[in-house]
Amino acid sequence: MPALTHNRVKNGFNGGRRLLNANAGIKFGRTIGATTADASRSDALVGGIGPRSKFVRRAINNRAITSKQGGCCHNMDKEFPKAILYYSSPGPYKNNNSVNLTITAVFDKRMDSNFNVKIAISGVSTSISATNMTRVNSTTYTYLFTNNSFDNNGTNTIVLSNGKDIVGNILNDVAKNNTFEVDNKAPTNQDNVFATSITVLGGATVTIVSSGDANNTVWLAVAGTTTFAVIAATMTAANGTATSITAPTTAGTYYIYVVDQAGNVSTASIESVTV
Repeated sequence: MPALTHNRVKNGFNGGRRLLNANAGIKFGRTIGATTADASRSDALVGGIGPRSKFVRRAINNRAITSKQGGCCHNMDKEFPKAILYYSSPGPYKNNNSVNLTITAVFDKRMDSNFNVKIAISGVSTSISATNMTRVNSTTYTYLFTNNSFDNNGTNTIVLSNGKDIVGNILNDVAKNNTFEVDNKAPTNQDNVFATSITVLGGATVTIVSSGDANNTVWLAVAGTTTFAVIAATMTAANGTATSITAPTTAGTYYIYVVDQAGNVSTASIESVTV
């Protein structure tokens, strides 16, 4: 039997291999002297020989399909990247507070470092136009918000913009927890805490009227107090919904103050407690 050889593989596919009978000069699927049309037809029928055989075409098509699938996998994700905002200190915030508030945005997808995520703040404080945030890692960005004069009372709203995730989806979604409160309104004191001013022993329990808000703190302190801290001898405190408070132990005249969650301080009560 004559030895069989083959030429190089065409297009990288085995189906394109042409096996030759080196001694007899015969090509599989073709006979020397046949017409070009016969050869093409023979290639198609035999299917194992020639660059246009059905196996070659099938392999080429399969490669094209695989390539498209490989390229499309990233594009199947069409969801906008979403963020949740966190704050370094709890609000609400008040006027004349020296605020260094770190705002952190945490995304649910990896973000493209070529697009700076921007933050804008608007509402009752000084507005901030779209400004670059600091990239901590692919999903975390921060911004230091410094403000010494929150004005009025109400809500500030944060808008994030300009970012893209790593597959090209544009940041186009409202972040969760994207508002914070400004509260400059002093709480109302109780104008009838006692029927009249009273005198008690130091350390005695004094009955009072609730401020009506558990976020408040009620204080017994001397007239003109602006900074509040528990000092048993001269300043005592109770929860905002408490109906009693302990009198300071040091002799003197004390007044009821109410301080809200933002640090706003009420006027002193009209009635007083004398120890």
